[in-house]
Amino acid sequence: MRDSLEMPPWLPPLIAERARAAFAAMIEAGTAEEDVAVVKRLTTDPRMEHVWKYLQRRRREDHYRTADYENPVRDLAPKGPFPLPFPSPFPTRAAYMQNVAMGTFYFNVLCLMTGGRFNQFGGPYPTSPPFLSQFRSSYRDRAEALRAEAKSISEISRKVYDLPRELDRLERSLLQAADAYEKLANASRADSRRQMPAAVTKYIAEELQTLFGHRMYGQTAVVASVILDRDVTTAEAREWCRHEGWVKTHEKQP
Repeated sequence: MRDSLEMPPWLPPLIAERARAAFAAMIEAGTAEEDVAVVKRLTTDPRMEHVWKYLQRRRREDHYRTADYENPVRDLAPKGPFPLPFPSPFPTRAAYMQNVAMGTFYFNVLCLMTGGRFNQFGGPYPTSPPFLSQFRSSYRDRAEALRAEAKSISEISRKVYDLPRELDRLERSLLQAADAYEKLANASRADSRRQMPAAVTKYIAEELQTLFGHRMYGQTAVVASVILDRDVTTAEAREWCRHEGWVKTHEKQP
């Protein structure tokens, strides 16, 4: 059902807590079905279990697991407190900070895919470029302005000026220009949709690198597959994150 979201047992506690509150707020606000579906996939898709476990893996020394993380978040105050209610699910500050970083990643990805709309429901992190948001194209705005001007000629200018031939020519030119802008807007939108998988995947890799020090192409591919609802391979993630790979994707014809 649209208004239910069962938290899987493997979901990290901070993410589960924030996702539950945010999802309830989204349902109450009547958020778009597309945004709700993204939240559900990122929160409950079984493939995400491996990602969260990977980010919590401990470093090995002499075949034994240590208390240190393989990909620890950068902590500017490692000896600082971590105020949590008792009993706490986090035995150390390092564990707490690792979970906070995963929560940051979770919310930033949702902000990305909902065009920042998720942020208004409790995400404390900056909004990201709206790859899926239904934005208005400046080209389409220009087309509408030209059509409005042509309409003004037809309804107003003809009553003021006795220049039928000149006004006919101008009106036709404005409508032709409006049609050209409309075609450009449609092509631009199609081009953005074509580039979106590579752009989103690259963003995810950079978020992981910022938070955990590495792009983690395998984990990047998993998260991209989940939120885009299509298969993204590790090879594709690696290629799209290279400058040359991004240029190829950008220039490739649909």
